[in-house]
Amino acid sequence: MRQPKPLDDLFPGDGVTDRARRLAHADGILRAALPEAAAPHVRLANLRGGCAILHADSAAWAERLRYLRATILDALGEGVSDLQIRVVTPESEPSPRSTPRRPPPEFAGRTLKQLADHCEPGLASALRRLARHARTE
Repeated sequence: MRQPKPLDDLFPGDGVTDRARRLAHADGILRAALPEAAAPHVRLANLRGGCAILHADSAAWAERLRYLRATILDALGEGVSDLQIRVVTPESEPSPRSTPRRPPPEFAGRTLKQLADHCEPGLASALRRLARHARTE
């Protein structure tokens, strides 16, 4: 079995792990400069060409960051002269089904079995498995 390679070996000259460390360090500096309530709602997404790109989880937090622009730029240092703030909402989790699934009615099961008698073997077996879920009345 092959040994895993470090990311820097896969992307020579890119310094992926060094870049990730720098971003994590800058994100820590950013969080220290922000009010405590803002920390869970904001993250430093990227540093590119003297511009810090921040992600806020709502328009309200993005607006608060705009008011703190000078504080953020001072905290991040001389290498950062511009700030972009983007609203990126967290992925919403699928809502649970409000009603449990009901099995298909008995006639649907009978119809699926009849159809399976006239299909190729792979499809016939799948139709018979589906028919087993039908209600028995």
